[in-house]
Amino acid sequence: MSHSTDEQAKPLTFLKGALFRWLNAKAWVVATGAIAAFTSVGEGFYTQNAIIATTFFFVSFPSVGIWLLFGSMLKKCLYIGEKKGV
Repeated sequence: MSHSTDEQAKPLTFLKGALFRWLNAKAWVVATGAIAAFTSVGEGFYTQNAIIATTFFFVSFPSVGIWLLFGSMLKKCLYIGEKKGV
């Protein structure tokens, strides 16, 4: 399959982007490690998993927000450097 040089890559749609997140190998390793390290076999297994999932959910938003801010700042710095000819 050949692509012409006139074609531009289209960004992923929201749904495809959300589905693509499931391919993140680092996330699978972290999630598997957390389940293995912080759960015990027996009663409360599903409760333990729910607590871990909830913790990951609430910790991920500030983390992603920090990456978002740094990315925005870096983009501005690179754009200013491009204008100056750096």
